[in-house]
Amino acid sequence: MKVSKEKMKVSFYLKKKTSRYGLCPIMGRITIEQDMLQFSSKLEANPDLWDTRAGRLNGKSDHARKVNGEIDKINITVHAKYKEIVALRGQATAKEVKNSF
Repeated sequence: MKVSKEKMKVSFYLKKKTSRYGLCPIMGRITIEQDMLQFSSKLEANPDLWDTRAGRLNGKSDHARKVNGEIDKINITVHAKYKEIVALRGQATAKEVKNSF
């Protein structure tokens, strides 16, 4: 079985819509070559503390540490699911990775 050498990337960004508490939902994006799929992380962040380039919160507050820890867990889980699918089938799509996540 030939194993493909596709590149998989997981990134996080804020959705523009703010809640009544001034927080924005954190969305995730799985990209495998040209295939892209978005998902909700079910996390919220203050847009003033969000680092767009890093895809995480700035600061060392309890909230920032908790949210950044959850982002790290999601990232690790998605990469693990991607590796499982590639090991079984030789290739994966963003939809397969999201559904298994």
